[in-house]
Amino acid sequence: MSLFSEMLKQLVDANGSNVYRIAKNAQVDRTTIHKAMSGDRVPGAAFMEKLFCALQLTPSEKNRLLEYYNIAKLGESKYRLRNQVKSIVELIGAIGFPDDSAASPSRRELEFPKRSDVQPFSGVYSVSNMVREVIEEEIYNAKEPKICLCVPVNGTFIFNLLYSLYIQFGGTIQIRHIMRMRKLTGDMSGCLHNLDFLSVAAPFALAKGEGYKPFYYYGDDGVDQDLIADASYRIITSKHVVSLSADLKSAILYSTEEMVGHYRMGFEGAESASFPFILPYGDPEARRNTEKTWYGGACYMIKPQPCFFLTPDQLKSKLIFDRPGVYEFAKPWLAKAEMHGTFNKESICVFSMEGLERFVDGGFVDDSPKYLMNPFTIKERIEMLSTFKNALVCGLITAAAADCGEFKITGTLTVLLNDEGLNFSVIDGEGRSFRTALVCEEGIKAAFRDFFESLPVSGLVYQKSDMLRAVDGFIEKLKGMAGW
Repeated sequence: MSLFSEMLKQLVDANGSNVYRIAKNAQVDRTTIHKAMSGDRVPGAAFMEKLFCALQLTPSEKNRLLEYYNIAKLGESKYRLRNQVKSIVELIGAIGFPDDSAASPSRRELEFPKRSDVQPFSGVYSVSNMVREVIEEEIYNAKEPKICLCVPVNGTFIFNLLYSLYIQFGGTIQIRHIMRMRKLTGDMSGCLHNLDFLSVAAPFALAKGEGYKPFYYYGDDGVDQDLIADASYRIITSKHVVSLSADLKSAILYSTEEMVGHYRMGFEGAESASFPFILPYGDPEARRNTEKTWYGGACYMIKPQPCFFLTPDQLKSKLIFDRPGVYEFAKPWLAKAEMHGTFNKESICVFSMEGLERFVDGGFVDDSPKYLMNPFTIKERIEMLSTFKNALVCGLITAAAADCGEFKITGTLTVLLNDEGLNFSVIDGEGRSFRTALVCEEGIKAAFRDFFESLPVSGLVYQKSDMLRAVDGFIEKLKGMAGW
């Protein structure tokens, strides 16, 4: 029996009623309930919704049963994979656009304990304190701080510390990070491992500066074929090498020039044999891919708001031309508008219903430079929504609105996926600047593609009929605001 069937049986027993009466109240077949309880069948979503009501579940009971239901329906691996993709999108969106205006703290030499040539550490507290001191000593005292990491993603405290310091110093700290990844297979079993690396690396890559450089290689189970098999849990600075146990509860600290030089040389050799994991927008390949995605290539998109197909003339009519830098900052948005005439209708856009409501209320498109633009008038908003609705009805575009209670899409993040790669773009609240990073690893691309293709039946987005009703409601709201 699955966790789903076991919990369903417990809830039916706790209901104080028999299966016949529950089936009658839910207006479903009692045989299907029996088969679900025995683990012989996983019912459809509509059946489960009726059953939820009949069982009179608490919110926590419903959420847990729904989780077990999805695991039983998809398989645990596929469920975890899709949930991890969703979590990464929400994580990056929640981080938002780092504050460039914050002044970086001045580097002043701090005092740290003098270390023996070789020193063992045991216990989580002892190890984490030592790691913190080693990292801070490098960042504050080294003339050109550089940290080399061979640390798995379970080293959460290490990445949290590094990210905090990386942001404080404006991305000027040089961090090289190598991770072993798994090749894409038919069952996508290795994708979850690769996604874990993305969840660690993406916040660094989208922050200010380009000091963080992640790399990956496809490791083999054979130790002799593994690039960094003997250094898979190490932190290397200019003065120290930290060798960590797999559970991060014990460590050995080496503080001799010979050991540091030896391991740094080994790391550099592994780096040269690895692949860049995330390319910043400044990289020519990342820029070409992003522009290829914008300019009509079929792709999957997650956006704050739907594609409104604004023309360059529409955007120009809203620009405030006496603002400094208007031409420079408006250029990328005008370029994106140029592509709408060749927009590929095979593309799929997932947007936020909250973002659409922001547009209705304020007249601004989230991914446009607000400080350089006047808002769209109520009449223009009505026309834009009507055009969007007609495109949906006629099948000219494919779009889905995310249910913000299930899938949170913020106003600062855009995700674009095509055959070439996966693009993440974050934009500041005023649209003054944006940062884009490109991931080309095949397993991660496959995981995101699977996530997009699963959305229509995932419960994370509204059905098309509900979305169209919401658009009609927004149009009526705008007409009321206009006094029509």
